[in-house]
Amino acid sequence: MKIDNEFKSLIPPLTDEERGELEKSILAEGCRDALVLWGDTLVDGHNRAEICERHGIPYRMEQMEFTSREEAMSWIITNQFARRNLDAVQRSRLALKRKEIIAQIALNRKIQSGGDKKSPDARSVLMKSSKPIFSEPINTRKQLAEIAGVSEDTIRKVEIIDTSAPKPVIKAMEDNVISINKAYELTKAAIAQPEFKQHLESSVPASISQITVKDLQLEKERLDKEYKRQSQIMNYWSIMNTLTYNDFDYQAWLSDLTEDGIENQLRTVDSGVEKAKVIQKRLHEICKERRRLKLIK
Repeated sequence: MKIDNEFKSLIPPLTDEERGELEKSILAEGCRDALVLWGDTLVDGHNRAEICERHGIPYRMEQMEFTSREEAMSWIITNQFARRNLDAVQRSRLALKRKEIIAQIALNRKIQSGGDKKSPDARSVLMKSSKPIFSEPINTRKQLAEIAGVSEDTIRKVEIIDTSAPKPVIKAMEDNVISINKAYELTKAAIAQPEFKQHLESSVPASISQITVKDLQLEKERLDKEYKRQSQIMNYWSIMNTLTYNDFDYQAWLSDLTEDGIENQLRTVDSGVEKAKVIQKRLHEICKERRRLKLIK
């Protein structure tokens, strides 16, 4: 009996509690359900097989026939929906895997019918394609949602989260620290603002539940204010000392300043700006007076 790692990867791993219950049941009653093979490759019963072989418990095997690997993979996923108590995230991810597999089946059919004679390898063509190739309506998000037993909107959100969310957000969603909806809102914020993404990436998954989009907006405002303050100070001394930014490591200098030091620098900047305004006003007055005297002459 062979274990195919690609087939095995389609099966969501058991929780510690689920594995314990399954092992307890097999030890007490034996392996009631037969393992399913395609030829000599295991397609269903990976967890049961591991437990039985570890304890030397006999098990039955039965055969199923598939026309291709993709058809076998599609069956494995569908079988999980019927046999496992999966949460909405796991069900959505399985449905999305099924979407990819059916797209591959459609591509295989296209190649076999002569639609793409240049490429004999359907898998490599699919990987290079920027968009999935669908030939049947079963690939719509609505139908995938019906198969998974979740809403179409849930499928859409999980797909966006998995492709765009910072890792701590994904981990918090998987651990049920936050809902799919909250993970989606945080992901949208991260996509819209690089500052948000940075903030979320540096967060601990357990603390993600305390973060709201409003918090992220406030953090952006704080960072913008900090940047403005630093820019004012750097620009002031750059002009006063005719320095370029490369002549002095402003960032290192600013990082060493305390909050009081920053405030003192800003007072210096404000004072310098006010003096400059006074000088500018006086210059305008002198120029205006000279023009008036010239006209009198």
